[in-house]
Amino acid sequence: MSRKLVRTNTLTLRRIETPPKFADDLAAFAGGTVEHVETYVTGSGCTVIHAIETGTHGTLRHASIAHRTRYPTWEEITFMRTSLFRPDEDVMMVLPRKGLYVNVHPNCFHLWQMPFKWEYT
Repeated sequence: MSRKLVRTNTLTLRRIETPPKFADDLAAFAGGTVEHVETYVTGSGCTVIHAIETGTHGTLRHASIAHRTRYPTWEEITFMRTSLFRPDEDVMMVLPRKGLYVNVHPNCFHLWQMPFKWEYT
């Protein structure tokens, strides 16, 4: 069921139905509250999940991008960032220390809205 289409060059992002209870499962896994969740597929076969989550650092956006057989490309990751985050939001990919690392999907990358504005020096 297509609801939204974003197009940049050859990349597309099509919104699909989010499974019932998915937000609850996501919240339980993340250890916070999920205010809103949307699921998309890209024209290149990636699955994208976009959520607004409340946790330790406040209410922030979180998005993940995964492909069944390969890592998403940098072009796909930056397309997701441009499509789902505002231009004035700083967004980060985190590589946590080993004790906090979780790998549920082998080909998945996550982007988080920064809880503060990044100051460049």
